[in-house]
Amino acid sequence: MITPPVAGDTFAGAPPPPSQEEDAPTYGSVVLGGTFDRLHDGHRRLLKASADLAKDRIVVGVCTGPMLAKKEYAELIEPVEKRMKAVEDYIKSVKPELVVQVEPIEDPYGPSIIDDKLDAIIVSKETLNGGFAVNRKREDRGLPLLKIEVVDLLSGGAEGEKLSSSALRKLEAEKANQQEGAASKGHWTEDMRDDALEPAELYHHRLKVVDVGGGTGFTTLGIVKHVDNENVTLLDQSPHQLEKARQKAALNGVNIIEGDAEDLPFPTDAFDRYVSAGSIEYWPDPQRGIKEAYRVLKLGGVACLIGPVHPTFWLSRFFADMWMLFPKEEEYIEWFKKAGFQDVKIKRIGPKWYRGVRRHGLIMGCSVTGVKRSSGDSPLQLGPKAEDVEKPVNPFTFIFRFVMGTICASYYVLVPIYMWIKDQIVPKDQPI
Repeated sequence: MITPPVAGDTFAGAPPPPSQEEDAPTYGSVVLGGTFDRLHDGHRRLLKASADLAKDRIVVGVCTGPMLAKKEYAELIEPVEKRMKAVEDYIKSVKPELVVQVEPIEDPYGPSIIDDKLDAIIVSKETLNGGFAVNRKREDRGLPLLKIEVVDLLSGGAEGEKLSSSALRKLEAEKANQQEGAASKGHWTEDMRDDALEPAELYHHRLKVVDVGGGTGFTTLGIVKHVDNENVTLLDQSPHQLEKARQKAALNGVNIIEGDAEDLPFPTDAFDRYVSAGSIEYWPDPQRGIKEAYRVLKLGGVACLIGPVHPTFWLSRFFADMWMLFPKEEEYIEWFKKAGFQDVKIKRIGPKWYRGVRRHGLIMGCSVTGVKRSSGDSPLQLGPKAEDVEKPVNPFTFIFRFVMGTICASYYVLVPIYMWIKDQIVPKDQPI
């Protein structure tokens, strides 16, 4: 049985595996498997020992798809292509004369139960039962049984902190959370995202959905809970953000492309659902972007646009207007209706601790939806999109904008922290 945790649990600081004795067994072809996420010393020990046991060929199954579903922090697992390349490159670096066959596997067995040229399977003590399971499958199929070689990943009595790919992913997740800081308590959480997506009516897994301005794929992760990955397209202008999205295993199969929200690279009447979250505040011309949303939707399609709402508190309004676009609720509705949408609805979105007083600003947003009732392009006529023209920037203007942007961003980090603290102090039956 090719089992994902083959090399997942080892120890930091462990010495490399001892070299094989002169009379150590060797086999024509050996097979092993694992997830091999973020190739670390434990993986290298296993691969080196396996290569030493192989004379002609080594077959490695790299887990993907359903094999990753129960992994901790599965969304942070590297793309299978990257993991496969890392495995192949390492084996070739330690034993270049071997034929290296690396395959993605979506079940616990992979090529180990169909390849009749294999001689041995390499396991660890933790996955020894998997080796027995492989041989039972091979016996049922009339294939010769494999010699089971157990690699001691802790040879030499190594001691140290337990190291695994899941631990590395946990560290990465904690680092990301620290970078986002306490502001996440009041801004865009998974609960808020799922609540905001509810009006999009993602009720069928075969719906064709586009996520515009999807960035690193946070909203897309909410979409693929309901829709098959291959039916989802994620579009953003930032190659850096898109690269982060591509690294999320949960988004494997999603069509990830670079593009402009105000000039979408899709034909008219292409999608069943249009979603855009946390993007409109960066659009130079929101009306043009919403017009494009109408164009790319099919007849009966639904657009769901999620964004911030202009604050009511005077200081928050000042910082909002200095920083970026914070539309009013009536502006969202007007833009949708002008673009041609019907049945336009708006749903207010806030964190769980929000108690109905939109006093301080970016602690509340909205999810606006509209339905396309006629096929074809939007009835709204706009002139051609103005091309971006680089103009010389006054250094004093640049510095002023930079300083003001930093101040505004800091303000909107502190506001939700302040409101969250108030939530902990003020009795639950009173507004804050």
